[in-house]
Amino acid sequence: MKIISYKKIILILMCMSMLSLLGCTDNKILKSNKNQVSNKVHKINNKISNFLGFPIYLDPRAGKVAYSTITEDDYFIYYCSENGINRVDKKTGEYKLILKCKNTGNLILSDRYIFFVVENGSKDCCILRVDKDGKNLLKLVDKKNVPERGYCIELSLYDDEIYIRVIGKVYSFNMSSYNIRLLCEDADSFQIHNGYMYYIDHGEKTFTIYKRNLNNLKDQIFLGKGISMPQSDIYDNFLWAGGDLYYSTRVPWKIHKYSEGKSVLINSTKNNYVSDIVEYKGQAYFVISDGDDTYRIKKYSSKDNAVFEVAELKDYYGGLRMVNGYAYYYGKDYKNQYIKLNE
Repeated sequence: MKIISYKKIILILMCMSMLSLLGCTDNKILKSNKNQVSNKVHKINNKISNFLGFPIYLDPRAGKVAYSTITEDDYFIYYCSENGINRVDKKTGEYKLILKCKNTGNLILSDRYIFFVVENGSKDCCILRVDKDGKNLLKLVDKKNVPERGYCIELSLYDDEIYIRVIGKVYSFNMSSYNIRLLCEDADSFQIHNGYMYYIDHGEKTFTIYKRNLNNLKDQIFLGKGISMPQSDIYDNFLWAGGDLYYSTRVPWKIHKYSEGKSVLINSTKNNYVSDIVEYKGQAYFVISDGDDTYRIKKYSSKDNAVFEVAELKDYYGGLRMVNGYAYYYGKDYKNQYIKLNE
């Protein structure tokens, strides 16, 4: 039996796409503009994408895409590119550049808005908001609000506040009052959960997870010893997902789940290390290195109380985003990479 190669399958499907277009070239389509024709091609390509298993919906019209910005809601996929902010309809595959703007990044969504950062070349933090259809652009934060010089490294939303990390400092910006507060001067990573700020410090290198009251800004040790350069109980990374805290410790590398006041070991690696912990659809995913430039994405299932491998990566340099069944990340030399999740 003759086996048709992968490339031939792609060629056959592309030909089918073109034939489908030729069969529909009535006067209306002939008079339509290039975008209308391109979107028709894209709808067909979206079906091919589902068959072949790779994301054709990253439309070439967008230009160079920043994979670390790819995100989604129930209906659309959004991402930043060299041309601005782009949107793709999940159902039809229709593509649209909704906001033309250079140097965009750090894109996050609320129910109604898109929040993003513009790197204006002067290393000042500049955060903007726009409706999900690209209308009503509004600047929220710039160098007048945040005196710290440096790009905005991290953005998050909680209630009516935007939380911003610039270098090691964390600020909160209230979208009703436009008031801004300095919450922390030394955070390597942070997350807002149930009205508290959880963070790991950087300068003191205590490798401790702190819980900070956002009203009086007082700390309590949540996990760890709170002393500089500890020899044990080294907390490396953490993430709240689905109401539980997942965190990694070293050395050796271990992954734990903290729930209802108790920590449970869910994964242990002797010679490997935990590179990242991310959340996708309320579940915790871990990027674990094999020590030979091979990385594995593993998922913890609360239902099964077990860890499952969902993807193998050739190399991994960070920036992991999981959207619509795919993992997007930076590979070697920070080149954009993606892989379909096996789940």
